[in-house]
Formats: sequence, C-alpha cells, structure tokens
Amino acid sequence: MGAMVDDGKPFDNYNPPSWDEFFMLKVYLTGYNGIPEGVEDREERFNRPEKYSYFEHAERNAIFTAARHGITTHDATLYTQALPCVDCARAIIQSGISKIYVHEQFYKLCERVQRDKWLGHDKITMEMFKEANVELIMLDLKLNVKAYLDGKVYTV
Repeated sequence: MGAMVDDGKPFDNYNPPSWDEFFMLKVYLTGYNGIPEGVEDREERFNRPEKYSYFEHAERNAIFTAARHGITTHDATLYTQALPCVDCARAIIQSGISKIYVHEQFYKLCERVQRDKWLGHDKITMEMFKEANVELIMLDLKLNVKAYLDGKVYTV
C-alpha cells in the first residue's frame, strides 16, 4: 500500500506506474554500456573502434553484476531498451534468463538510426530466443525519458 500527501491533503490523482513502467524506467536510470570494473576509464577508450574492445553491453553488465553478487539469473526476467545483440543473446540464454521485456519505442528508434549497423543480428537473436524458449515481450510505453544513441539524445 502506498500513499502521497500534498499540503496535508490526500493526493487523489496519483497514478503509480505499472511494474513494467517502473522496471523500464530503472533501465534508463541505471543500465549502461561501460568499461568493466577495475579497468581504467580513459577517454580514448570511448572512441570507435577502440570502444568495441573495452565496452560491455548493459545486458551482459547486468548478468555479470548479478553473478558477482551471488544473485541467480535462472528463470529471471530482464528489462532492456532494445533487442539484445547476438553476443548478449547468448549470455542471456546461458545465464538462464527466461523472459525479456524490450522497450518498443527505443527498439524502433534503433531500427531507424542503426538499421545497417545491426542488419541480420535481430533475426539471429530472435531465432536463438525462440529455440531456447526465452520469451520476448515488446512493451509499448511512452516513458518521456532521454535516451542516448550514437552520441545523440532522443526522447522515448
């Protein structure tokens, strides 16, 4: 049970987010592609093509962080902005995650902005998820948050 108070009066118009909205908003607030813990965070490692050798995708970061803290991922649910790449898809399958929620608006943005870069990856990812019985759910949520893609800021 939750409650809010505004100027000492009940706040009748409060609509809490759904659990899906709550978890997807957490993805935008805390999920990230980044350099592994303990590796020097130097500016030149943020540039292409070097960053591809140093950066870990958010999906694998989440899996590895869970492992480091002894949190099981077996039958877990993963919330992510876009359809995972094939490398992340393999990690998701191998870690036992059984359900993935993808933010549909961000996924469509990725398709428009990066279509050529990831051509073919989506098909392979979906094929692997289907064969491994990983449930993929697109969440149609207008979150009105800032998202970063290829060095630009978008609102999704």
